[in-house]
Amino acid sequence: MKEIVGHYEAAEILGWQKQQVTVYMQRGKFPEPLQKLKSTPIWFKEDIEKFKESRMKMRYFKNSDTGAVVSEKELDAMHLREWSEMWVGQSNGADEFETKEEFITHMKKWDYDAAFSEEVDENGEKIEM
Repeated sequence: MKEIVGHYEAAEILGWQKQQVTVYMQRGKFPEPLQKLKSTPIWFKEDIEKFKESRMKMRYFKNSDTGAVVSEKELDAMHLREWSEMWVGQSNGADEFETKEEFITHMKKWDYDAAFSEEVDENGEKIEM
């Protein structure tokens, strides 16, 4: 049986706030829910994961210090390596968590990488929003 997720879980999978899911839904840029319940729309978890994967393939970020352009997928992998090293060294608050998974989940939600804050196209040109 396929796993079902609501608004909160969809945002969590994407590393977003619930409001960002709402905005994407309003703009028609989010997967159609299976159904809209009174409390939340619902989706198949795999549909949200596929949406995340497709977005990671097409978003790019430019490092403001070096000028390097990386895909969201590459940036995510870089962060995962960095946070894993923090966990091993028990630095940057890692020692406050019981498991590596708890620490990584926390970092995905709260660690802001200012050096990669500018979204660009694949050639490094700024995207006008």
